Amino acid sequence: ADEARSLFLVGDPMQSIYRFREAEVGLFMRTREQGIAGQALESLQLTRNFRSRAEIVAWVNDRLGRIFPEREDIAAGAVAYAESEAALDGGGRVQVLCAPDAAAEAEGLADAIERVLEEHAGEPAFRAAIIVRARSHLQEILPVLQRRRIAFRAVKLDPLTRRPLVQDLMALTRALLNPADTAAVLALLRAPFCGLRLAELHALAGDGRRLDDADALDRLQGEARMRAARVFAALDRAAHLWRRRSLRDLVEGAWHALGGPSVCTRPEVDLRDARLYFETLEQADNEGLLPDWNAFAELLDTASTEGDPPSDEVKLEVLTMHGAKGLEWDLVALPQLHRATGGGQRDLLHWLPLTPAEGGEQVLLAPLRSARESSNPPLVDFIRAEQQQREAYERQRLLYVAATRARRELILSSCLDPEKPDQAPRGSLLADLWTTTAADFRQALEQCPTGAEPAPSSATATRPDQALARVASGWQPGFAPALDWRPALPPRERPVEIEFNWAGTEARRIGTVLHRLLERIGRVGIEALDDAARKRLSSRIPVLLAAMGSAGDALQASERIVHEALEGTFNSETGRWILSGKHAQAACELALSGVVDGQLVNAVIDRTFIDEHGMRWIIDYKSGYHAGGALDDFLGEEAGRYSPQLDLYRRLFELMGETRIRTALYLPRHDRLEIVGE
Repeated sequence: ADEARSLFLVGDPMQSIYRFREAEVGLFMRTREQGIAGQALESLQLTRNFRSRAEIVAWVNDRLGRIFPEREDIAAGAVAYAESEAALDGGGRVQVLCAPDAAAEAEGLADAIERVLEEHAGEPAFRAAIIVRARSHLQEILPVLQRRRIAFRAVKLDPLTRRPLVQDLMALTRALLNPADTAAVLALLRAPFCGLRLAELHALAGDGRRLDDADALDRLQGEARMRAARVFAALDRAAHLWRRRSLRDLVEGAWHALGGPSVCTRPEVDLRDARLYFETLEQADNEGLLPDWNAFAELLDTASTEGDPPSDEVKLEVLTMHGAKGLEWDLVALPQLHRATGGGQRDLLHWLPLTPAEGGEQVLLAPLRSARESSNPPLVDFIRAEQQQREAYERQRLLYVAATRARRELILSSCLDPEKPDQAPRGSLLADLWTTTAADFRQALEQCPTGAEPAPSSATATRPDQALARVASGWQPGFAPALDWRPALPPRERPVEIEFNWAGTEARRIGTVLHRLLERIGRVGIEALDDAARKRLSSRIPVLLAAMGSAGDALQASERIVHEALEGTFNSETGRWILSGKHAQAACELALSGVVDGQLVNAVIDRTFIDEHGMRWIIDYKSGYHAGGALDDFLGEEAGRYSPQLDLYRRLFELMGETRIRTALYLPRHDRLEIVGE
């Protein structure tokens, strides 16, 4: 391929809306102009819009295009507007709504959405979305939708840490990480899976009393004592498993043991949030973040709830503008355009990343002014002004992203003070639109119906149920009924293990340990084991035998037998060939199942591989030993004894299409490979 065209990049600077994640659109523009590492890039500007109807494309070009900067400025992050061409025919609509207050706006918006949904009720695939700049902008809208029974699905509106269930799981995690964290333990005792009352919590830990006192539970009586004891018992069980189980397993196990899932008010949603928390906890544990709780909290802050489950019956979704990027709907409504977001926190250090057009990355820094200074230093004012300008540019791009999610209909909604209809709030999206759409919003305000019955205010609404929600007294985890299952085909009964049905207990232990060691060698390949690895493997022999019950003189004798067989295999040409890691499709302890002669066969094959000649080998290890003469006769008897078993193994591979198969026994104590069935 032509090296000059070996790099392919895709991006849309007009949709760069992530400055809060330290994204700088200037980096993309500079790369487009200057290339990467000396590799020049050929820029191709795409102009056709295949999503929106012609009316929406024309409105965006006319009304939004004119608010963008005329020229690009890489350092300031200013992106010039690139006009689009509609690839679809007409049939779209843009509607502007305006009301004197938020309650009237919510009613008018609900009217418009309800009307559009009714118009397209016969279209199963029709979908609509309400997209807001911030979650707080839904305060008036969602109650109106609920009161009118307009079904909607909230999509990633809540940070995960705002869910009470997740807050309870965080308290459980803190209590396991630091049992002396009194606040975390009290939070657990208050959580629904325990549910102590405030007076009971005070009796337990108020007035300086300690939770780790030996008589702490004696301060509670009756049911309260029983509930608290369950929590302390769960924490103790988890403490005994500390470092033996992952933190995710400990937290999830304790939560289930305490009955957490049984008190979920919305099981499908809550359990999905819990799963997301456990996955984030596991990620933090793997990345080593948990020693610093703040680092874990920052990771959690990036996670949002998945929202309500999708449903074909629900055609309206509610989400934020950042969450809507990359998606599209037939109808898009953008309410509360007059609202700005909350002001940023006061920084201890002012800093400004710079992306000069000539290349290189620079950062401008300035500290917070001291208490002795009455005003900011000029450098601080400069940085703040630059940041505000960049935020203004990104606000324009955010509005563009939101408006271009619409396929067929776009609704823009806002509030205006009837006494001051010529002013748009500073920092709002309406302020950005004002130069091109002020007349539309003023006209919509004049047409807004008056005298409508206001929605019930929060003061007169029904008081929410504040009863204590907690797990039932005496709750115990349930157990699923035992699985009663039988295979549809009769299983082929395997006879008692031939090798050991006549031998004693110690012989069985020798055979089991030798099989485990040969399996270990075969999995890594005998060539991969140096002298040190061989010694480590040999050192495991007495440990394995002792674990199976060998002791005293029997342990020493068995250890000697296994050690000699293992060393013989290492030094044997045959043994090294069998356990070589260079064979194709090599496997140890391979489990196979199949139907042979109408019966279900389950088999575990000690060793199998395909040699350099394309022959499939099926090898069974046998740890038996013949001390007398006539070794060949003994081996022949062994081959005859195991021939039916090896024939079953052969037929299982034949069911998978293999034809060149050889079966054999390997006796490491005699260093013999005995072919069977030929």
